[in-house]
Amino acid sequence: MKSKILLIAAGLVLTAQAYANNDDSCGPWAASGKWVMYQAAVSDGFQHTGRCELKIKDGTATGQCVMSNGLDVAVTGPVTVNKNCSASISLGFDVPNGGPHIDSDFNVQLTRDREAFAGQFINTFGVVGLSNGVRR
Repeated sequence: MKSKILLIAAGLVLTAQAYANNDDSCGPWAASGKWVMYQAAVSDGFQHTGRCELKIKDGTATGQCVMSNGLDVAVTGPVTVNKNCSASISLGFDVPNGGPHIDSDFNVQLTRDREAFAGQFINTFGVVGLSNGVRR
């Protein structure tokens, strides 16, 4: 009888540990879904804010961004999520009317429930800022 109780207890402990490890880890799937992302550029002379609606699927983000400087562009790029729930989002877009191509690289941290993130970005021209997002 004691051995059965010990076996059941050991099984419960192993199950709890497996669940806890599963709950705390992320992977490529963790960012999949629809997101609203906000940015605030803080570089001298280049301050602006932005709002993007993104869809992330199979490691790729696609969507639309509207900036306070009047820019309204489609964006696309790869998304990588690490086991510790840190993530990289690289969004590229072309400025309309013959403007330059701009790449923005976001380094963010997903929350434990994977429903939001916060972090920073830097773009092609060295403009830096803060970013956050929430799952829709």
